[in-house]
Amino acid sequence: IYLLMTILVAGPAGPFTEIYVVNPVVIYAISKHEVELNCLIVAKAGMEVVFVRFPLIYGQGVKGNFTLMMTLLARNIPL
Repeated sequence: IYLLMTILVAGPAGPFTEIYVVNPVVIYAISKHEVELNCLIVAKAGMEVVFVRFPLIYGQGVKGNFTLMMTLLARNIPL
């Protein structure tokens, strides 16, 4: 099982260790954490669990890192 938490699920504090207690505070983070907990239950029952996180999805009106990447490319800044 490969399990990666986002900072939203982990909460703003650190350092992050095996015994770190997560502290999700927004609805998205809470629901993501609940999914992770349920997947761990399924994994303990013997089913393989794999999390796939797509690095970038883009299209019309895209925001965030894709826009930044395109700006850097337009300025000939190497990535």
